[in-house]
Amino acid sequence: MEMDNEIVYDQPVTRCSYAMSSSEFADASESVKSKTFEDDKLTVAKQICRTNCMTSDQIRDMNNLFDFEDTKLEFAKYAYDYVYDISDYYKVNDSFEFDMTIDELNEYLENR
Repeated sequence: MEMDNEIVYDQPVTRCSYAMSSSEFADASESVKSKTFEDDKLTVAKQICRTNCMTSDQIRDMNNLFDFEDTKLEFAKYAYDYVYDISDYYKVNDSFEFDMTIDELNEYLENR
């Protein structure tokens, strides 16, 4: 009896069939920008992310709306479950100022 060689990829399966359009993302970004406080921005960004799939570029751009590195990291961790193009998630690293934050995100993703 022959067995087929099956390739198994160690990558999460995304539930997204399409990402937000450019105009939808622009509207969503404006909603986040309209908030004064960082916590409020994060709450709105998570709400948007939870109800819409986003590209890695969109998550990076949303992250750039935050002022603090720890908020960016929290959103990047959260948004990973809602990314459309998971293989491009490395682009989110461009939104961080410190290599230490990139390392922390990568460690989080590896241990999921």
